[in-house]
Amino acid sequence: MEEENKMQTPIQSVKYLQPGATGIISVTLDPTYTTNLHGIVVQVNKIAAEFEIVSGEFPVSAKGVELPAKFTVFTQKMHYTCPVIIGKNSSGKTLFIRFDEEAEVKLNRDYFRRDVLIPFLYTETDESLEAAGNRWLTERLTAARPQFEFATHGEGNKVLNWRGHEVILPHKINLSGGGVRFATDKEIPRGRLLYVNLFPGRPNPQEICAVVEVARSEMFYMTMENREFYNWAKLRLKSDTLYLTAGKFVMIDEKERALLSKYLMSYEE
Repeated sequence: MEEENKMQTPIQSVKYLQPGATGIISVTLDPTYTTNLHGIVVQVNKIAAEFEIVSGEFPVSAKGVELPAKFTVFTQKMHYTCPVIIGKNSSGKTLFIRFDEEAEVKLNRDYFRRDVLIPFLYTETDESLEAAGNRWLTERLTAARPQFEFATHGEGNKVLNWRGHEVILPHKINLSGGGVRFATDKEIPRGRLLYVNLFPGRPNPQEICAVVEVARSEMFYMTMENREFYNWAKLRLKSDTLYLTAGKFVMIDEKERALLSKYLMSYEE
């Protein structure tokens, strides 16, 4: 009976996992090299899943052998991490994984992720984190924040007359209290710092400024799950090549982070 219970443990690992979820499989091939494979879950059962790679290459040298890895999924309501074994029959863009241990699932309302349509600006900088932080702090200490007007624009809102910008149009971005993901027409180097300005409209129009460190910027391909996001980016950016750029907030006022979280949670009402 004890052995049977042990075999059933991985059932809990897939309690929140559904086909269509996007995730990252991290594979360490040797102590100095780890590759991250970004993709989508195609099928899932009590002990295993099929994973289709969207970005990254499964090492040819790993074909035909079992390989330990870490599977991470971020959804709107959770952060899910689970040790897995990549099966021998994995090849090309398809990985067959089985759950090796119980998953660590964190439900955290402060870090909901949502695709939102809000006015959004980003500016790259070559400054060090210290210099960028000092500049950000100086702006935060300014007695009067820049004024702007808020107006409807299609399904979203636009910002008028903010710091010399005649108009800032709404952008579709994936937003959480921890960072932001958005489409660009060029690759942005990993580790690059960005000044970002976000203008959520609820409960009242406001400007939130932060410094973001780019974690990845990769070719953006359309999947069934991100089709709406991709099509919007294709139409808006008018580029044959798209990149999906993601980064974390390294400088943000905690009160403004809380405002973002409340704004994102308001979608559940």
